[in-house]
Amino acid sequence: MSSIIWHNDDWTVFVIDGPGSITAAQVMKGQPVIYRIVSQMARAKLWDPVKADDDWRWSTKMQKHHTEIISIITDALEEISNALKTQPWCNERVTTHYKISTKLLQEIVDGHLVVKEIETQNLVSTATATNPVANHQPAGANDTQAQGQNAGPEDQSNADLVGNVHDGNLATPQPIKSALKPTNFYHNHRDYPIKILVRPEDSKIRSRPFWIPPHAAFLLSDCHDAHLLKQSVQFMHDKHNHPDQFDLILMDPPWPNSSAEDKGGYKTFPMVEDMNVMWLHMNLSSYMATGCIVAVWITNREMVRNQVLGPGGLFDRWGVDLIEEWIWIKTTPNGVPLCPLDTEKRKPWETLLVGQKSHNVPSTGNKPVQRRVIAGAPDLHSRKPCLKEVFELFMRKKEGEYMALEIFARACVSGWWSWGDEAIKFNWENFWQKAKENTDQEEKQDEEKQDEEKQGEEKQGEEKQDEEEQGEEEQGEEEQFTSKSGQKRKAVCLE
Repeated sequence: MSSIIWHNDDWTVFVIDGPGSITAAQVMKGQPVIYRIVSQMARAKLWDPVKADDDWRWSTKMQKHHTEIISIITDALEEISNALKTQPWCNERVTTHYKISTKLLQEIVDGHLVVKEIETQNLVSTATATNPVANHQPAGANDTQAQGQNAGPEDQSNADLVGNVHDGNLATPQPIKSALKPTNFYHNHRDYPIKILVRPEDSKIRSRPFWIPPHAAFLLSDCHDAHLLKQSVQFMHDKHNHPDQFDLILMDPPWPNSSAEDKGGYKTFPMVEDMNVMWLHMNLSSYMATGCIVAVWITNREMVRNQVLGPGGLFDRWGVDLIEEWIWIKTTPNGVPLCPLDTEKRKPWETLLVGQKSHNVPSTGNKPVQRRVIAGAPDLHSRKPCLKEVFELFMRKKEGEYMALEIFARACVSGWWSWGDEAIKFNWENFWQKAKENTDQEEKQDEEKQDEEKQGEEKQGEEKQDEEEQGEEEQGEEEQFTSKSGQKRKAVCLE
């Protein structure tokens, strides 16, 4: 399943379906999509205008930068419009009639620990699947059991537990008890998604189910707790010979953002400077392999951009050169930007700064920067599209050929590591619904089953009717004989 609706020949402009990209990232390439993520209708109405304060002014440098970006976006939108014509810029979405409250969302992610595995998804292997999987029997009523699918030799061991670290190495051909030592790190080494129960440290709140993609790992902790990342990476390296460095590090930091706080979307830092201690403790450069791609989402505030690209900024500290800028332009389903490109304060785009770890050569900062435009109708507030497919094309690497870490993540991705206090937020079971094609297939199977049952019932009915008719005939003959006999007896009596 591809979430890229359209792209030009050189991949400098493309349209991506946000919810579809997250859905596609929950399975391995070639595997069928069983569930689709719940979203909201694509916004057709433009944003309300935001009036800039009287003292609001962009610097001359940022004004020049915005002029360049607007020109690039304008050309890209025209190119897409000419290609798509009347085709929508997003796919059909799964929506729900109820609103999931912010309070509930916070409850299901804050301070949670993995406690047990309970079920695996019934994936159907396909001819194009890299690692096809077999069907499995559904888990029984006991929610402390896990089901395996044709597990190989490496699946035959019990759970790996080291302090707060757990490797989901529990699959066997038969159901086994899978209540785990409470842990905030989890690794699903299987070729298929698995459902786990996660409970808060406060045991008064009940556990909740989450679907974890194949070969995904997550560390559910505040990103200030860098020692937990170090412990998890070391454990996976020692236990499974996993690399202790990553080829791709992607992050969407909680930059200061008053609108996000006002909407209750997510927690942010009050000041950019408040994040410096966190960056220092992370020591991310030690996790970057040679040539590592480092991608950072930024807002349009100049101080945020400088925090990454300025002298002494993050890229400078990490020894990373800026090589590309990916501009995500938010549009309606018909391709209209959600507000005018030249509006003074609010901009309808966000930027992903893409850098590369220098090969032991001091950065000059003079390399040309390639710009690409990603267009699409936005999803839930602040939820970015998953760019796994795009990164694999960009890096020229296939699934399983690289190690990726997403920081400040809010959903797990197949084959990737996810770290943050909301790392599994959108993996919550209630965020997913059966894909229509699977529902249709199940309905077809139900109809076939009903037809078979109906045919069986009709056959049984016919056989029963034949038996009844035959019985009625025999009974009729007997009744007729009895009646005649009775009449004779009666006649005899009357005489």
